[in-house]
Amino acid sequence: MHQFAMEKNYYRLKMIDLDGTFKYSDVIAVSACSIGEFNIYPNPVSRYDGTVSIDFMAVNEGVELLVTDAAGKIVKRQVLSVQTNMLNTVKLDVYDLPAGSYTLSIGENVAKTFIVFE
Repeated sequence: MHQFAMEKNYYRLKMIDLDGTFKYSDVIAVSACSIGEFNIYPNPVSRYDGTVSIDFMAVNEGVELLVTDAAGKIVKRQVLSVQTNMLNTVKLDVYDLPAGSYTLSIGENVAKTFIVFE
C-alpha cells in the first residue's frame, strides 16, 4: 500500500474523451491531516441569507475549502490562512449558488453536505 507524504501531496487528473484525446487538469497540492471534523451552519441555508459559517480546528496554517455541486463540479475554491490548534470560524458566500445540494471539503477526506434553497 502506498504511504502518503505527511507534508504535501500533488495531484492532477488525466481526462480522456471517447475519441481517445486527453487533457491534464491543473496540479493541486493537498496537505495531509490538515483538519479534523468541522461544523457548517445554518444548514440548510437560503441563498438570500448570503453566507454559511464554518467552524474547524486546523493543524496547518493554510487550508483549502472546496465546494462541489451534485455533479462533482468545483463551484468554489478558497485558500485560507488560519490559526493552528485553535477554533477557526470562516464565512462562505452562497448568494451566487443556485438552489441545490453541495459538498464542502476541507483538507483530506473531510467533507459535509449542505443545502442551498431559494
